[in-house]
Amino acid sequence: MERTTSKKTSSWTSTNLRYGLLGIGIGFCVYLLNCLFRKELLPLRYLFVSVSFGLVITFVISNIIYVAHATKILRWENVWLGFPVYYLLSLAGMLVGVELTYAIISPVLGWSSTFPHWGDYPFDAFLVLLVCTIIYISHYRKALIQQKFQEKELELTRTNALRKQAELDALQAKINPHFLYNALNSIVGLIKQDPQKAEQMTINLATLFRHSMNYQQESLVPLSEEMDLLNTYLEIERIRFAERISFQVEMDHSLQNVQIPRFLLQPLVENALKHGLAELPRDGLLKVRIFRENAYLFIQVIDNGKPFPDDLQVGYGLQSTFDKINLLYKGAASVELINKPEKMIQIKIPLV
Repeated sequence: MERTTSKKTSSWTSTNLRYGLLGIGIGFCVYLLNCLFRKELLPLRYLFVSVSFGLVITFVISNIIYVAHATKILRWENVWLGFPVYYLLSLAGMLVGVELTYAIISPVLGWSSTFPHWGDYPFDAFLVLLVCTIIYISHYRKALIQQKFQEKELELTRTNALRKQAELDALQAKINPHFLYNALNSIVGLIKQDPQKAEQMTINLATLFRHSMNYQQESLVPLSEEMDLLNTYLEIERIRFAERISFQVEMDHSLQNVQIPRFLLQPLVENALKHGLAELPRDGLLKVRIFRENAYLFIQVIDNGKPFPDDLQVGYGLQSTFDKINLLYKGAASVELINKPEKMIQIKIPLV
């Protein structure tokens, strides 16, 4: 609030200084024109009078215009409405300025003055309209430039938003076919060995994709929706891995409405199964743990499979997670690959 007030005060001061100098310049020019017209150098008293009129009239007009612009009565960019309003305010300021100048300098010069001074109005009005037209054109051009600049900024913002959404949609498109390929391979392997499980797995797969397709394409969704998707996916993998791998999910249920990136959990679990647990003959464990700590949401996908290698080649699922987190949180979130004390992928997301 103090900063805003300071800016307004600074703007008002600079406006009056600028137009004060303009008024002095106009007064000096009027004095010189009188000297040229009369072909003689007039006394300095005439210079004092001219500068006084120029300074006071310009001061009054500039403050009226400043207030009108600050209160949105005058808008530079609205030429059809702004132009007549500007002229009317300028002429009103001129009338006040003329009479105010006489009230100030008459006692100083010992003049006997009768108000109003009709004889001064035509020349002063001509001069004011001439100068104000030049000033208005300058303000109008600046306003148009500023307006075009703001439109370009808005267009750039919209373009960036569309690009961001397109990139997120592209990431989503990478995940779904990759998972579908793995799931169908599993179903093919079960058809001869256990047709009943293959049938159940096919039903779960259809449920999973129907659930996924029902999303409204938001970048962020409630955690509860992601958990529904994950649980359906885990039902498929329980059939696929039978007794070889145990699945556990631990979540603070007060976090169900927290917004997280769409389709985030399933690729992490798929990555742990494919690269960490798939080769274990028995006693595999995959755990998903979701909790709050201070102002952050932590998502941990833990498994007891082989550790992450130092030269890890990141696949589609994990790379899409990195890219998605970077796009949505701009460095405020993190993804870590941890081997000790537990092997896990940990995502840290700020809670809004």
